[in-house]
Amino acid sequence: MALRILHTSDWHLGHRLYGRRRDAEHEAVLRWLLDLVCAHAVDVLMVCGDVFDTGAPSVAAQEQYYGFLQELRQTGCRHAVILAGNHDSPSFLAAPKGLLRALGVYVITAPQPLVLTSAHGDPELAVAAVPYLRERDVRTAMPGARLEDKAAAWVRGVAAVYAEVMRSARSMAPQAPAVALGHLFVAGSQVADGQGMRFAVGGVDRVPVEVFPACTYVALGHVHGAQEVAGRGFVRYSGAPLALGFADAGKAKSATLVTVEGEDSMTYEVLAAPSLQPMARLCGPLAQVEADLQRLVEVGGSVWVEAEVTSPDPADTVRRRIEEAVSGSAVDVLCVRVPRPPSLALGAAGERLEELSPEEVFRRLLDAHAVEEDLRPQLTAAFAELMDTVLQREDQHAP
Repeated sequence: MALRILHTSDWHLGHRLYGRRRDAEHEAVLRWLLDLVCAHAVDVLMVCGDVFDTGAPSVAAQEQYYGFLQELRQTGCRHAVILAGNHDSPSFLAAPKGLLRALGVYVITAPQPLVLTSAHGDPELAVAAVPYLRERDVRTAMPGARLEDKAAAWVRGVAAVYAEVMRSARSMAPQAPAVALGHLFVAGSQVADGQGMRFAVGGVDRVPVEVFPACTYVALGHVHGAQEVAGRGFVRYSGAPLALGFADAGKAKSATLVTVEGEDSMTYEVLAAPSLQPMARLCGPLAQVEADLQRLVEVGGSVWVEAEVTSPDPADTVRRRIEEAVSGSAVDVLCVRVPRPPSLALGAAGERLEELSPEEVFRRLLDAHAVEEDLRPQLTAAFAELMDTVLQREDQHAP
């Protein structure tokens, strides 16, 4: 009998876009997922990381998460497997795992083999569930090591984790099909500009698709665009079900319905997510951006806009003209950037720190201090490690 799996990831509940709340959109996405579970008689839901946008999610985000799981229980879906992603606090997700287990929900905050059973208690799926891995999870510190050596050690460590977890899962259900779950960056996957992959620097965090052991399907999260990896249909990112930034403006979002009929028999179907808040990214000279905004105003309806304007005018002047162009309309310009030459990059007039990512600030510092190109990969990788450490500590001290 066929087993139906709904593969999704990267919900980022509680996410805000330039301060705008997304609660209503997330509620619509969760309702859509529940409808899919019912319409397709889904047996297993797999959420491959980044359930929340931060390690200390808001009360509203928590209510959405637990409310969804409660309703999922009423759909007939027998199992849910939820991985911790890099945005999630493992300790926060793990706190109610005993209670959630009674609802058929497995919360995975450390590599774990699972066997999912049929309604009659028979093993029907072996699962190698691996949450987001940090470097300390797979290798010892390598101070002073070359970037290439660190990258090679990372790949070996990740491959060893998957091999061991899959071996254990298969030993518990040797006759069942096997799947692997992960939240990581696989080389060959396409990442949209602006997704803000915090750790994908110099290849240190990337792994080749070969790290995954032979199995029926590999369900991945971390990359927000739905895609097969390296042309292998059985290794797939579901993508985020909601456009989380302007890099995704106008792009189709989805979940993946996987049908497994045996160890060597798997098909999948991409299920389109509803189109919610319209967004547009506008780039060009000020006159062109003003004309594009006027067209959006004439069309009518709510649109969120991110604008990158090339102009010799002060940033405050540019912002004022942009605001005047949409005054009285439903077009909401969330961010206006006015790029400056490198010599003016730091402290440019009117530029706002909240519009810059930490990685962008660090890059500008490298430019300002004329750091040589051959030194930048190592420095950038070190900065990424420091960022990851700081975020982990914030998660650990989150209430």
